[in-house]
Amino acid sequence: MPFDPMWQFMSNPIDHSDFENSDYSKLSISGNFSYNDSIDQYFKDDDITRLKKSTKRMLASDSTIPLVLEWLHWNRLSVSYSDYNEAVEIYNSGVKIYDDYRIQKSKRFKTPKVSDSQIKNIISTTENSIRDASEILKKVVYRDDELERSYNDLCGIISEARSNLEKEKIFVNRYTST
Repeated sequence: MPFDPMWQFMSNPIDHSDFENSDYSKLSISGNFSYNDSIDQYFKDDDITRLKKSTKRMLASDSTIPLVLEWLHWNRLSVSYSDYNEAVEIYNSGVKIYDDYRIQKSKRFKTPKVSDSQIKNIISTTENSIRDASEILKKVVYRDDELERSYNDLCGIISEARSNLEKEKIFVNRYTST
């Protein structure tokens, strides 16, 4: 029996416990599950959206079968790793912008000439990247040991980056007001 009820191709799919107990009484009752629409949408969705929706349908079936629970575990973990990787990418894009800022700062914003508004924009863009990465990281709630370590490391790195950025904002405000 498929883990995801959508793949039963029925408007009233049976759950795993009914299947285990050979109780097929639901099959004669008309249901309201639109599996055709779900399958059409499935082929339009990206991989992570597919995993999220499949997980939601599987959770709704309240299965206690170990194999289904293991599949749910891997679905959730895959989604968490995807969210974590997205947070890392966004954070890294902010770091690249900040590194360019530091190079320009070491040249006193003169070679090439960087305007005050450009300097403020660089700091603002970096701050937005750090904030966005932190927000996405909040979605990473399902973690194994490896992801837990990486998650904690990134949280610490983001915290340190925020602190450093606050100091730079003070510098930029002083620099641009003179």
